[in-house]
Amino acid sequence: MSDGLAGVRAGARAGVRAGARAGAWAVLAGLASGALVGLLLGLADGVAVVTKFGRFHGGEKLSSEVVLHALGLVAIPCLAAGLALGLVWAVVPMNLGVVALARRLWRFLRARGPEGGRQAAPVWSALLTLGLSVVVLVPLCLHFLTAYHNHLLAAMTLTASLVVAAGVLYLAYITLRHHLGCWLPVAAKRSSVLAWILGPLGVAGLVSVVIGAVAVVVPLRYAETWDALPLRTPLWILAAALALWIITDLVARWRGRLSIPIVLVAVVIAGGLVGASYAGFGNDPADRRVAMAITRYGPLSARVLRPMARLHDYDGDGFSARFGGGDCNDSNARINPAAQEIPDNGVDEDCSGRDLHVDSALLAAVRPRSLPPTRPAAVKLRKRWNVLFILIDAVRADRVGWAGYRRRLTPNLDRLAKRGATFHRAYSPSNKTASVVPALLTGQFTSELHRTGGHFIAIYNANVTVAERLQKAGFATMASVSHFYFRPGYGIAQGFDVWKSYYQRNSAKMERMVTSPTVTDNAIALIDRWAGGELRGPNKTTGSTGSAGSTESKRRPFFLFTYYFDPHKHYLTHPESESFGPTAADRYDGEIRFTDKHVGRLLAHLKRKGLADDTVVVMTADHGELFGEHGLKYHGRDLVEEEIHVPLLVYVPGMKPCRVAEPVSLIDLPRTLLDLLGVDIPKRMQGMSLVSRLESAQPLPQRVLYSEMIKGPHNPDRRAILYGHHKLIHDPHSNTFRLYDLRRDPGETRSLFTRRKALADRLRRLYATFLATQLRRRQPN
Repeated sequence: MSDGLAGVRAGARAGVRAGARAGAWAVLAGLASGALVGLLLGLADGVAVVTKFGRFHGGEKLSSEVVLHALGLVAIPCLAAGLALGLVWAVVPMNLGVVALARRLWRFLRARGPEGGRQAAPVWSALLTLGLSVVVLVPLCLHFLTAYHNHLLAAMTLTASLVVAAGVLYLAYITLRHHLGCWLPVAAKRSSVLAWILGPLGVAGLVSVVIGAVAVVVPLRYAETWDALPLRTPLWILAAALALWIITDLVARWRGRLSIPIVLVAVVIAGGLVGASYAGFGNDPADRRVAMAITRYGPLSARVLRPMARLHDYDGDGFSARFGGGDCNDSNARINPAAQEIPDNGVDEDCSGRDLHVDSALLAAVRPRSLPPTRPAAVKLRKRWNVLFILIDAVRADRVGWAGYRRRLTPNLDRLAKRGATFHRAYSPSNKTASVVPALLTGQFTSELHRTGGHFIAIYNANVTVAERLQKAGFATMASVSHFYFRPGYGIAQGFDVWKSYYQRNSAKMERMVTSPTVTDNAIALIDRWAGGELRGPNKTTGSTGSAGSTESKRRPFFLFTYYFDPHKHYLTHPESESFGPTAADRYDGEIRFTDKHVGRLLAHLKRKGLADDTVVVMTADHGELFGEHGLKYHGRDLVEEEIHVPLLVYVPGMKPCRVAEPVSLIDLPRTLLDLLGVDIPKRMQGMSLVSRLESAQPLPQRVLYSEMIKGPHNPDRRAILYGHHKLIHDPHSNTFRLYDLRRDPGETRSLFTRRKALADRLRRLYATFLATQLRRRQPN
């Protein structure tokens, strides 16, 4: 008996040792697989960064440090994931292996007759429940995400609804599984056809057809959305997870003589690269340049670099002194690359390398507000005009007729341009609608306003809009707009007597709406109401309320703001309008042509009502659009020319037509309109009045123009200035700069920042001076 007990104990000890060895090997296999996957993906990631950076930065080369750091960064999560997978498989030995799963799948597909029906029953039940869940949960989520203005209330009600829906769907699955488990084996036994259709092969066929249909239809049906989605990183992560799973399973099964040494070598190499990257990724200019390249073009390394930089942000200001973060003092949150520089205080707040000294030449370049008239008669344009402000979404500067575009997209606006002033170097204050419209309607950069954060910025009542100033001055203020961002809750409707908005609450539906006909119809109706005396209100000139058709009512001019959304993606085709082709750029051109047609209806109505000789017309776009330039599409991505260079047309009755070649900013428009209408201009309003330039050929002074990309959930902080034909773009995240000569390099393909140090220093000082003396940035709240 003692011998038997000893044998049992020896067997138990042998089993424990075997289990320990198997578990240890599973952990080591996971680590080795993570190392191999990290090395392969890190190398591919680094090559992608170097290739794209060279392609979109004029062949500018990056050192081998990019590949080294990409390898080290990508290896970090791969090693961690491999270790986690190895630990799981040490506890659950190989039950989740790809080979075991393949064998189970093969046995499932080979099942026939009643046995195949029994095996297919739970799968059919799961598929039917999945389909039912899509029908139930998707509308439910869309409803709660769009029907509530209170996000907390929406989240609470959505969570409760999902819990209830999940319980109902689980009961549906149990019920279906029970009934199908009874019926499918009987049906398969009676009919060989049903055995094939409802059995494992039928399940596999259906799943294959659905996956194939989705893979083909979705990219074609939703081409613009598909391109705009950040799919690159999820696909890389999916590939990494799949590779890690397969390689771990194969390595765990391989126990040859050389297995342990090779596995250990792979782990040591990956660990060494992680250590080298961690120790060597500092904050000198080369490291910041590498960080900028990885952040912009690294599919996986960028996703690791950001949390690593945040982890080493010791003062909590959003910038690190490690990993190319650009922070020159990580113990003081007031000192970082995005900080406001205080001139001549002996402190380098913005990490430029020195304290800013502001001299008279720098102030003259950033401070001009207006041009003095050349003669007393030059004020003849100033009077109480009506104003029609036409803002069209996403129109590039090179797409209008007066810019010489090869296609005739804007014939109605072109006819007006022949009688007005066209600005051939007009720049938007930002690159997305929610950052541009508040600036246009207040005369201050959106970063200066009392506002909320988020992608769609709401402004508070503490800000004063141009409409409020005109309303106070006696103007009837009206708006005809499209898109849900123009709901009154976002604050941009402040000061408007009538605000007509046309939109869908859901983004996907909004982007497929046709808006131009309705915007024009609503604008025409507003003009008719004004002409009929319906929009009387208090006349600030007389202090009385005019009756319909009275002299007081007729004297009250109007300010009509219109916003046309159609050129925004998705680029739709319109059967009643000219088509230019099937590509995205062709359909975009068709959208502009379609919008111009309806803008033409509005201009024709002004003429029909006898208002054309009393109405100033301003037409511009909030931003431009990208079609693969710089490796980017759509907008809101960068401050390159394709995004912020926009068309601008100003027509004043009686003004001599002119072509303005000097650069101007859309932030000039509020000050210009108030000056033109004889309304007091507040000192804090940004920009420069262009009235004197409209009245005469006096050239504009060379000055700094500023544009900003406000940090949000989908984009980093970025800023740019234009001075003459030079443009400087600052990426505060890595404290890197790009400098372009737009006269010689209009496509911004070759940065001069490291090549022309004197010019770069001059532009950096102008940039810092503008931020320090002209911009009063506020934090969102």
